[in-house]
Amino acid sequence: MSAADYPKLYRTADAFVLPTHAESWGRQLAEAMFMGLPTIATAWSGQLEFMRDDNSFLVPHRGLEPAFPKEIPALLDAGMYSLFSLPLDFPHFVCQ
Repeated sequence: MSAADYPKLYRTADAFVLPTHAESWGRQLAEAMFMGLPTIATAWSGQLEFMRDDNSFLVPHRGLEPAFPKEIPALLDAGMYSLFSLPLDFPHFVCQ
């Protein structure tokens, strides 16, 4: 899809929903808001630079917990490093 097609795609939607655990900025959220779509996203991370209760629908989170299950260290020990692109000591969190 070319960038010229994005406005057409947004115009076909009734709303834009992107629950996320980490956005550096949230470009898709900003684009949807610019197109006038009701926009729903998690009240966390970079999108809070431009999303507020008066211009979007923010979904609260109830805290953070580790994103990787207990099985991940065993997979890494087995040599399945290609599944992950971040350093092993990088903190991974998600919204509950």
